[in-house]
Amino acid sequence: MAMIVIGRALLGFLCLFAYLIYKFRRRHLSLDDDIEEFLHNHQNLQPIKYSYSEIKKMTHNFKDKLGQGGFGSVYKGKL
Repeated sequence: MAMIVIGRALLGFLCLFAYLIYKFRRRHLSLDDDIEEFLHNHQNLQPIKYSYSEIKKMTHNFKDKLGQGGFGSVYKGKL
């Protein structure tokens, strides 16, 4: 009798765990699809890539340093 109860409880936990994984993956996949659709519909929001020489001109040869960030130095410049 105790083995049947333990078996059912174990089966219940496995089913619950599988359901939670299914819901988690489904939710995250739909978020990724929404983001991809947004980026595809708004092509003009894509990042602009600048060459090193263009950045050097915009910042006046890296003359005015504003500070230090997590990704490196930050310089004042005009687009």
